[in-house]
Amino acid sequence: MEPGAPALRYRRFGKGEWEVVDCGNEGMHGPGYIERAIADIVAALREGRESELCARNALNATEIIFACYESVRRRGRVDLPLTITDNPLVDLVERGEIKPRPKG
Repeated sequence: MEPGAPALRYRRFGKGEWEVVDCGNEGMHGPGYIERAIADIVAALREGRESELCARNALNATEIIFACYESVRRRGRVDLPLTITDNPLVDLVERGEIKPRPKG
């Protein structure tokens, strides 16, 4: 995150400019997000549909996180779906390229 940058933005492959997602006046961890998450789960159960917070979406998000670590390890772009079988974060720590330290 960059200080002063919008809470949510993305950049498409081949385009140099960031695109901002309008989040109203909410920050990254506002209480409105939790209320909407609960409302979506209840609505999904009532409507017989899959919630936005389903396991499939969680796995997709996890793949993106692993892709970020893999991109650091390769020092380059990574295509999805991932084809790696190990944990790039663990590998980076074990090789000393990332040195976690306790908070404080």
